[in-house]
Amino acid sequence: MRMSHAGQLRVSIAALLIGGLFGCSASPPADRGGGTAAGSSDQHLTEKERADGAAAQEALLGDGVISRADYEKATEFLGKCLQAHDVQLVNKGWNPVNQQVMTMWYRNPELSDDEVGAIGDECHGAWLGRVEDQFAKSNPPRMKPELMLVVKECLRNKNLAVSDRAVGIPDLDAELGEDRRQDIRACVRQAVSQLYPDSPVAIY
Repeated sequence: MRMSHAGQLRVSIAALLIGGLFGCSASPPADRGGGTAAGSSDQHLTEKERADGAAAQEALLGDGVISRADYEKATEFLGKCLQAHDVQLVNKGWNPVNQQVMTMWYRNPELSDDEVGAIGDECHGAWLGRVEDQFAKSNPPRMKPELMLVVKECLRNKNLAVSDRAVGIPDLDAELGEDRRQDIRACVRQAVSQLYPDSPVAIY
């Protein structure tokens, strides 16, 4: 199993099919073919696939505002790109710790991890990378409310009180200080394992 590109799990993304955005509809990835691979022979995507991906991301980035729906649309495109190269996208939805990326990885048991990772990175760069980066820049980390409640309860049990204004890990760090960083992350790990026992979740 090869984790995808976005964090140290390279945990990103899910797909929600939506219509055209900003007055134009980004086209989904085409099937393999329609051009030769760009660059060196060890690259997997064709020039056409890369160009189509760039155009699709540009359409989603068009007005400078990236929504969750835009991110999810780009993830749909990523999944189709991977599928065209015989790699499966396993998607567990938005990371509840920061809601900036989605928990996903790439899989093909018949290929090496390196090859799966290379295909995944190429598809990610072509169809999602710019959208993902812009979404993170415009949407500060915000923990899922039910997760934050459990984290705050854990911190209170350690005699560490935080305000209602704290909505993400950076807020907790700011309120409790650097010397409590490990306590905060221990509580986050505990809360994640309690609420999401069957899903790998990256903690940033």
